[in-house]
Amino acid sequence: MCIYIVVTLLSTPTATSMDASRNFVSGDGDGVIWRGVMLAPIHPHRLCLSAAPVRPSRSYVLYWMISARRTRWSHGLQQAVRWSQQLGKPLVVFEPLRAGSKWSSERVHRFVLQGMHDNAVRLAEAGVTYYPFVEPEPGHGRGLLEALAADAAVVVTDAFPTHFLPRMVQVAGDRLDVRMDVVDGNGVIPMAAPGRDFTVAHSFRRWVQKNVADLWDPPVADPLVAGLGGARIAQATLS
Repeated sequence: MCIYIVVTLLSTPTATSMDASRNFVSGDGDGVIWRGVMLAPIHPHRLCLSAAPVRPSRSYVLYWMISARRTRWSHGLQQAVRWSQQLGKPLVVFEPLRAGSKWSSERVHRFVLQGMHDNAVRLAEAGVTYYPFVEPEPGHGRGLLEALAADAAVVVTDAFPTHFLPRMVQVAGDRLDVRMDVVDGNGVIPMAAPGRDFTVAHSFRRWVQKNVADLWDPPVADPLVAGLGGARIAQATLS
């Protein structure tokens, strides 16, 4: 579905073209001009790409929020905001909650729903379009991601190593006709960085001590300070 990149950054936002401290002016495609601060790039070891191309003629950047369900300290949201800045497109955040999972429970649903409320407040303050979707029954949301991605220039989502998420992301990346960036924000060290397994904790510890300085890549505290605009989602897409 995707490949981890180490040096192939020509098709992604780069440090030279996007300085974290540089102010910029960009358009959203409808003649609306907005201002913000260009966000810093994430480490390439955190990024996994699908094979489909970027679609710059489409309407928005889509962030499919599936594990890093927050608006602060998020590598995935940071990458989505950078794509919005580079392409001059508004941002849509799509946060689904699936029904019928093996580990679904009222407690987990309540926890995620409370987070959705917080995300709705923060994204509304930032003027970003937020589409939370709580599946009323298993399978009811099938096809929704594809419908939203059909009008997306780029799709960004979260990498997570367990549960049903790896398989779900792989299937989505194979089906979508638009580039999907899968972003690892799971820890201080990107999961793909070592490139090998460690049989004992001691060897991993030594590897971290040797490489952590080069891999140090904390996310931006609040990526939404960039002042992005929202986008309209066609009603037919949601029906």
